[in-house]
Amino acid sequence: MVSIHFTAAHRGPGPLTWGQRLAWSDSRWLGSDDHYYNLTTIVAVPPGRDVADVADALRALILRHEALRTRFYVDGDDEPVQEVPADGVIEVEVAQSGPDGADALADEVRQRLRGTGFRLPDQWPVRLAVVTDGVLARYVVLVFSHIAVDGGAVRVVAAELDELLTGPAAAPATEAAPQPLDRATFEVSEAGQRMSQRALDLLARELSTAPQTMFPAMPRSPAEPRFWRMEMRSPAATIALRQVAVQCRTTTSNVLLAAVAVILGTYARSDRVMVKTILGNRGFRELRDLVCVTISNGHLAFDVSAGTFTDLVRTCASRTLLVQARGQCDPRDRSRVIAGINEERGINLDLSTFFNDFRGADPAPPTEEHPPDLDALCGRTRLSWIGQWERQDAKFFFHVVHDDDCDPMYVMIDSAFIPLDDVGPLLLGLERLVVHAVRGPVRLPVDPSVTGVPSPRRDEGWRLVDGCWIRPDDVRALLRAAVPDVVSWVAPHEKDGRTELVAYLAADGGCVTPETVHEAVMAELPSWPTAVAPTRYVVCSAVPAAPESADAWRSVPITASGTGRRALRSA
Repeated sequence: MVSIHFTAAHRGPGPLTWGQRLAWSDSRWLGSDDHYYNLTTIVAVPPGRDVADVADALRALILRHEALRTRFYVDGDDEPVQEVPADGVIEVEVAQSGPDGADALADEVRQRLRGTGFRLPDQWPVRLAVVTDGVLARYVVLVFSHIAVDGGAVRVVAAELDELLTGPAAAPATEAAPQPLDRATFEVSEAGQRMSQRALDLLARELSTAPQTMFPAMPRSPAEPRFWRMEMRSPAATIALRQVAVQCRTTTSNVLLAAVAVILGTYARSDRVMVKTILGNRGFRELRDLVCVTISNGHLAFDVSAGTFTDLVRTCASRTLLVQARGQCDPRDRSRVIAGINEERGINLDLSTFFNDFRGADPAPPTEEHPPDLDALCGRTRLSWIGQWERQDAKFFFHVVHDDDCDPMYVMIDSAFIPLDDVGPLLLGLERLVVHAVRGPVRLPVDPSVTGVPSPRRDEGWRLVDGCWIRPDDVRALLRAAVPDVVSWVAPHEKDGRTELVAYLAADGGCVTPETVHEAVMAELPSWPTAVAPTRYVVCSAVPAAPESADAWRSVPITASGTGRRALRSA
């Protein structure tokens, strides 16, 4: 073990940045399983460097970036804060291997150090180890708490450490590094709040037409464990994505996002698709080299019911740029906007459908004079299950990474809503879609026979209300659960080509009003994924003779009525 002593200026305590707060909330939700979010990297040590050289380089790195020597804790107001102590000691593990075993040992050390969560504030947010083959160092292993850094920050740290090890040990940096507490100060400033508000305004527009959920089906008995992830290695999809990107003059990421949106819309039989993206925000100059968490969430709603797949790719390109430019905001305010949209539309938005592209820069475009036979390449596609968990905060998480000539794609699913047998067909459907798109225009909505995507598991009783697939029987059950002492009935009505759900309730001495009933319904709604709040509430003066008949309810004189969407009013 080697000890790195440091002395620097004390800073803080201060608030978390928006990105840190997002990571803090995710880690708190996972609890003891939060090591799932730990980030790692391994940096090769140039020949001739010993452990002392590596320790000097690490000390320079720790002094340069406050995030590596920050304490995170909860203050007296139960708010997370960060503080940079004036001095401290960070221990570096030294692991010695045989002459030929350094590579394997480095990976073993990484997995071990990654496998437990960080006990903040009692631990530093970084774990360090040096792998040697005797006297000389071979690798540096770094494991980070996600509350301190994100993937972009890890790349910055790895690049700077490589530079320190390659040049004179502990060479000083030429300019001061940006620091998390400085970013947090900007975010609470007037300029930062204006940036946040622009992002919140865009979010409200995107959510105003979003479906309640991308997986409108009755929950089923989940697999054991509940969450599973499948990998698809498809050379055909990788090449097809690049060819379509060249045709559309955009990135493969935009093509892939459009393909995922089509597959989701086909699977749900929904014209509207909502996807949450992970924004790295490293394209902003002030965040490019910041060792901190700069990520935010972008929300994108797409119409997949008309035009062509190429049109949708171009839409994805323009909308992604907009969301990237206006994606940074205070996550607490984002939660308030989402709650407001829920109240306004009478729904409970399920925003657990994710898309994430880890590849960074787009690969080089195809240059083959004679493109490969994509049908033949499809025969080389391989599917395999990789990873199982009992608890995750997503129903569907798609991501892609780069790996030479075949970019692996992954989907993690909640088996309570997506059967395991459907996951393979969903990924293969994506492959078939992009291969078809290479050959010519693909009209939207895509016929399920083109992709082979299975039909949703829904009976005939479902209806589309405000872009959300729901079961009227479940809305009736929701209403009874919300106001169990009130006799009630819900009936669908067609108005201007759209379905409205009208709730009829028996009066009770003036205690039953549209406002009080709607408040109770919204409080109960999160427990009912296949329901929305009624569009309108009608309070009747008496219980009809046949309360299970909508016609009987409508024949009873009305004392008051109101709408459950946008505003409530008494008649």
